[in-house]
Amino acid sequence: RGALVKKKEEIEDRFGAVFEDPEPKLPLYNICPTTKVIVILSEDPKKIQYCHWRIDITTIDGIVKKNAINARAENILKIPLFKECMEKTRCIMPC
Repeated sequence: RGALVKKKEEIEDRFGAVFEDPEPKLPLYNICPTTKVIVILSEDPKKIQYCHWRIDITTIDGIVKKNAINARAENILKIPLFKECMEKTRCIMPC
């Protein structure tokens, strides 16, 4: 769990990015898995946006079966789901 107590302007200046939402809900207290968090995605590093803290595991027909939230550093690259995420998608989650 964590918290984000910086002001909007401090976060934007620190990361050289702009909030997608002009009025972000700050500060954030009790940040935990499955809640909406502020992130900067590797695909769009100039935008700060909200995402859920989890990885959705979906079936071929698009139904979410399970949400993954934890991985151990010592075997993260051995688990196909986490390996793919580590190699292809990254983000910064300020807190």
